[in-house]
Amino acid sequence: MCMKLVISPEKYDFMVLPNLQGDIVSDLCAGLVGGLGLAPSANIGEKISIFEAVHGTAPDITGKNLANPTALLLSGLMMIRHLGFQEKADYIHLALRTTLEKGFRTKDLCRPGIQYLSTSDFAEAVIDHIPPIACRVVTELPKAAVIPSPPVKNVLKLSPGRNKLLEKTMGIDIFLDTELPIQKIAETIISIIPKD
Repeated sequence: MCMKLVISPEKYDFMVLPNLQGDIVSDLCAGLVGGLGLAPSANIGEKISIFEAVHGTAPDITGKNLANPTALLLSGLMMIRHLGFQEKADYIHLALRTTLEKGFRTKDLCRPGIQYLSTSDFAEAVIDHIPPIACRVVTELPKAAVIPSPPVKNVLKLSPGRNKLLEKTMGIDIFLDTELPIQKIAETIISIIPKD
């Protein structure tokens, strides 16, 4: 499966894997887009949602001002969109994209010998690229911010014609806020997977 992901990642909409394999494959997927420093994540529930960078704590660079803030920023943008502030998120995302397109990089995205920015300098570069119009004060919350997320009916959806890409081995690597027993969760997930 990992080889297929590297050769043709566009063939996959999603993957459901056991925890250990999910962790390994998510790291591989992060590598396909530039590294763990660029990989955001979100766990969306009916009442609670969690937004965080995929990477861990990186104790080897703690306090050295070397971390890439992009994954955390992208996770924050997903949260801002989830709260209904689409336009604000778009401005910040544009600033991040412009910063990267102009060649500003943190150490993890540079080859040895290439000049890179510290975490704080990279964050300042992103801030410098936020358009002035984005700095208007928000006076009221968008409707999406006060309306709870709708109940999830069918988590696993495939694009038309993609059913053949499902692997035989299935597991799960998501956060569930439930009191249901694990067997009931497994049965529910299996019941919504399209049959061949």
